[in-house]
Amino acid sequence: MAGVAQRRWGARPEKLILDRDTTVPTKYGRQEGVMVGYNPQKRGRKSFHPLLAVAAGTRLGPYYRFRRGDTVTAIQWESPMEQCQSWLGKVRVRLNRGDLGLGHERVCAWHEAQAGRPHYLFRLKLTTNVKRAIVAVAERDWQGPARLGLLQVAEVSLRLPD
Repeated sequence: MAGVAQRRWGARPEKLILDRDTTVPTKYGRQEGVMVGYNPQKRGRKSFHPLLAVAAGTRLGPYYRFRRGDTVTAIQWESPMEQCQSWLGKVRVRLNRGDLGLGHERVCAWHEAQAGRPHYLFRLKLTTNVKRAIVAVAERDWQGPARLGLLQVAEVSLRLPD
């Protein structure tokens, strides 16, 4: 399968952005690795919790890591990123994107630990401290049109406990 998949990689974008996510497929029976964990659709049911990466703007998935159902989203993440990069060879990942399950200090620190690692953009949970930081941004520091419904961007530094 890897040989077939590699030939399709001619369709990949030059500036590769990987959308990182997990999924929770519910399982019935006694499959290896099936555990009770976070399962939003069927609470208390056994499932897997695989980690995957999809090239943004394509349907190409360069990486899939099987994980037990009781695995938390933000753990066992560093080695899969390095394995994914080695599988891609000379193609460099420019940006990793993900939801709030990956917006943890450990994951962000991995990206910043060495030069040449991808940039990252992870959603943060809107905690009280995050809301305070947003409110503290001066009006002049927001970039983009200030009309309702349009995206505005500002950069702030915020230290969170995790």
